[in-house]
Amino acid sequence: MAETGAVLYSPCAQRLITIIEDFQLELLTEPGTPTHRWKDGESTIDLTFATEDLTRHVTHCKIDGGLDCDSDHLPIDTALDWEWKAATVTRKRLWSKTKIPILRQIVKDRLHQNYDGMEPKNEGDIDALVSSIVKALNAGIDASTPWSNPCSRSIAGFDQECKDICTEVQQLRRRWQQTRQDDDYEAYRQARNKKGRHIQKLLRNSHRQRVEEASSAKNGLWKLVKWAKNRQDISPACTPALAKPDGTLVHRPEEKAELLRQAFFPPPCQADLSDISGYQYPPSIECPDITLPEIEKAMRRAAPNKAPGADGIINGVLHQTLDILLPSLHKLFNACLQLGYCPQHFKEAVTVVLRKQGKDDYAQPKSYRPIALLNTLGKVMEAIMANRLAYLADVHHLLPSRHTGGRKLASTEHAIHFLLQRIHQAWSEGKVASLLLLDVSGAYDNVSHERLLHNLRKRRVSEKIVRWVASFLSDRSATLKMQEYTAPVTPIKTGIAQGSPFSPILYLFYNADLIEACMTPETEAVGYIDDVSILAVGPSAPRNCKTLKAIHRKAQDWATKHGSQFSPAKYELSFSFVENPILREIFDYLSPSISIQRANLSASAIRYKIIEEYNRHKQKVIEVLRNSSGLLHISFDGWTSRNKLALYGIACFFRDEKDRPCKIIIGVPEAHRHFGSTIGGEVLDVLHTLGVSPEKIGYFTLDNAENNDTAMDVIGAELGFNGRLRRGRCIGHTINLSAKSLLYGRNTDAFEQQLSGAEALSDAEYARWRKKVPVGKLHNIVVDVRISHRLTYFFKEVQMEEINRATTLKLRWKKPLKLIVDNDTRWLSQLYMIRRALRLRTSVELLLIRYKAQWEDENRSKRTGQVTQARLAKKPRILRDENQLADKDWEVLYHLEAILTVFETVVKTLEGDGHIRKRKQGWTGSYGNIWDVVLGYELLLNTLEEYKQLAAGFPDPEHFRIGINLAWDKLDEYYQRLDETPIYYTAMALHPAYRWDWFDETWSHKPSWVKKAKEMVADVWLSEYAHLEVRTTSSRGDDEPPAKRPRFFNPFEKNSRQPSSMPAYAAAIIGDEYQAWQTDPRVTGQLPLVSNASLSHSLWIIHSWFYKPYA
Repeated sequence: MAETGAVLYSPCAQRLITIIEDFQLELLTEPGTPTHRWKDGESTIDLTFATEDLTRHVTHCKIDGGLDCDSDHLPIDTALDWEWKAATVTRKRLWSKTKIPILRQIVKDRLHQNYDGMEPKNEGDIDALVSSIVKALNAGIDASTPWSNPCSRSIAGFDQECKDICTEVQQLRRRWQQTRQDDDYEAYRQARNKKGRHIQKLLRNSHRQRVEEASSAKNGLWKLVKWAKNRQDISPACTPALAKPDGTLVHRPEEKAELLRQAFFPPPCQADLSDISGYQYPPSIECPDITLPEIEKAMRRAAPNKAPGADGIINGVLHQTLDILLPSLHKLFNACLQLGYCPQHFKEAVTVVLRKQGKDDYAQPKSYRPIALLNTLGKVMEAIMANRLAYLADVHHLLPSRHTGGRKLASTEHAIHFLLQRIHQAWSEGKVASLLLLDVSGAYDNVSHERLLHNLRKRRVSEKIVRWVASFLSDRSATLKMQEYTAPVTPIKTGIAQGSPFSPILYLFYNADLIEACMTPETEAVGYIDDVSILAVGPSAPRNCKTLKAIHRKAQDWATKHGSQFSPAKYELSFSFVENPILREIFDYLSPSISIQRANLSASAIRYKIIEEYNRHKQKVIEVLRNSSGLLHISFDGWTSRNKLALYGIACFFRDEKDRPCKIIIGVPEAHRHFGSTIGGEVLDVLHTLGVSPEKIGYFTLDNAENNDTAMDVIGAELGFNGRLRRGRCIGHTINLSAKSLLYGRNTDAFEQQLSGAEALSDAEYARWRKKVPVGKLHNIVVDVRISHRLTYFFKEVQMEEINRATTLKLRWKKPLKLIVDNDTRWLSQLYMIRRALRLRTSVELLLIRYKAQWEDENRSKRTGQVTQARLAKKPRILRDENQLADKDWEVLYHLEAILTVFETVVKTLEGDGHIRKRKQGWTGSYGNIWDVVLGYELLLNTLEEYKQLAAGFPDPEHFRIGINLAWDKLDEYYQRLDETPIYYTAMALHPAYRWDWFDETWSHKPSWVKKAKEMVADVWLSEYAHLEVRTTSSRGDDEPPAKRPRFFNPFEKNSRQPSSMPAYAAAIIGDEYQAWQTDPRVTGQLPLVSNASLSHSLWIIHSWFYKPYA
């Protein structure tokens, strides 16, 4: 819980990161896995890494309780499959080098020889025709497309010119080695350099070409990433040992293939088909013959370079020979449809085994995914049938309207939009919407063929299509192909083909009954292929629970009839109040493991987890605060949340037992009302809960809100001290008020007094006056440019003209910039807006001139040549006279930028917490220290006083002079309030670079201020430190040189270098360490109580918003 300032940068951690990057290590430990447990908690501190090549051979990496040896560090079991085999590099066709004329001629000749042109009349004729087409295509491929000759050293893109150059270099090298002549060596050297340049150019052009393709293709970027990751890798030819259901491992390829086959093609679940017998089907929809355009469209839509099936024919070959094959395919496909027969060649597949990414145990067969590579001719037929079924479903409304996926104009976005619209409608009606997401285990693999055919007939699908589907599903076979082994052909007796374009639409007909069963007056059902979402809308969450419970019983009935199984582990159930007992019953009913694992408990799970962690660390925090050295300083401020909770963040700043500065959030209570008494009570409750004694309480940093004064009165009365004396003011809040006064003013009376005797301004007049100041004019210009596409591009063109006219290369490399829009909450946004506008002043002025001329040309009257009054009334705001920035306005903006830059510098210097930080320039000293507050006030006031004199020369516009006066008044108001607490003066007086010399010199014109400050510091010393016992600590030896202080930027550095020339102050009533310190600060090592006071006061944070989350 505590974060110390001394351990913010770890060189060891940086070295570890460097090692991980250099060796490209990957983390094997699952994030969040506890590896270290102790009495009060657990953490992840033991990590396992491996190189990318080795990661592929990791079987699992997990905690193994069986290896526990009574250590608080849990044993991690990492298993690697060491059955390495030499990678078998397979040959591939060089499709880019295919000689198209030869391919077409041979296919045409062979097809004419093997096929006599007769109509196929039976199944044998169909198989013979398919065989003739496949043989003709393979013959053409063999004659026109060469094989690659890959090896482990093959480089993609190494063309023939590279090979010729390399051959020449080898010949010249051998000649030089034989003759050892200088001329031969020079020839060899030039050829070698030429080879290097050519290869480098080839690789560069190849990479640029891939990037260009990635920018033009939808999936090109992902191909580029895959190439960059795997360009130097050849996947190892092995699959890790796989585990049987009993846990034993198998190592032989045949055994591993059998395990994968059982996992990919499980025996079908027994479906309840009792309702099919005697079913009366409605009249079916007629199915016409397949047309030539259908075939051509299906072939053209297929990606040309997709991996081929067992016959080795890619879609690109079909594209090149489309006109030759079209007559034969037309006869073949229509014969298949009329006879209801799917050729055996179409039902053969090669199933490639791929690893699923992110699995923790690759010994389990379920960690692998089957990818079916089907023969391309069969996929053309399947695509035609899929298009026909989708057409019938859309035209004749055969499927539910909310059943998306697998059809045109019915994507995931449609399902999401419908659910969102229905949920928002329920909210607008004051109802509760609850969504149940169902998942079917192994959807495609467990399809019952009889039930699917029944569903097709029930939904009026033509009997021709049904019979073809029956043939398509029967007698299928697959060859399982692993990296190191290809299994024999295996019959597939269950499910529908993975990877077929026909499978998605078939499954839509298969589970359409489920969608319809879940559609009730109180529920809506949306499906995407095998995923089903059930939305219940009702008056309350308990009512929705009952509704979903009844719907789930209907879903179970569907699963029984269709031989399917739901996967409760993948269910998602969204509720806001899952603590409801009825909903808990549904959780237990759906999956008891959800309650056991405390998964998906509620929308407030994060909140409860935070509370749990807080309570778990609470005792440790109490001990740390109790054992801290010195005072505990407190800061609290209002935090807002998206659910409109009024929270107060309470932070504590202290030094631990080793005197290291620490900061910690001790509470985030909810304050229902922003009354000071309520806030003070919440803070007291947190302090009492943590057992903080009043003696340990130091000072408080709060913003300038009045309710904080009341809160401090309540806290002081309860803890026995004067709350106002312990209340410091947030310097950042004060600077914010002053900066806004400088920009826009915050006091109407001040304007009334400054405007040369003018009458009081009304609210409307004040608003108009504010808009006419230079910052207001600039704001209007910037907003108009940013919201208008026309002006945005116009402004970019103006900048590009200026860049193109530049005479130096550095300027010509610059890019156009955008104007920065300010906001109402952060004064720094106005500074950044002004700074960017001043940088682009020339472009802004040129933009306004050209835009005005362009607008006038567009709006001139053709008769008079002048802009009419009616059109002048519609002049764009950016061109109106009240928004034009004159030279005097730009000059004011220059001065405002200079003043606000000083404000920015002070804020950045004071924004810290007094801790050492790692910055770009190296380790820096502490910044944001308490003694810098007084110096910051002095710097800002002096700057404004200098500009007061400058403002006297600006009679118009008057806001500049008024803004400076208001900003100075606001700073001076809170500067004089520094004496509300002694903390600021104590920190300054105990600082060796300032002491009382700084006060005596800086406040020489205010001796009463110096006197009061000294009395306040003396009171603090006598009441809090003079009576303390001296704590024995190790100190630096007399001969040991003092540690060097790192140099860092500090705008107050010039003040800290002032010589201590004045006599040190020593009050007669303080005759102890404090008096000795003021007399001779060199004895600091002998004054432990003064050191204790200095440490306690220097740690105090000067911002109340240090812990506020960024809004």
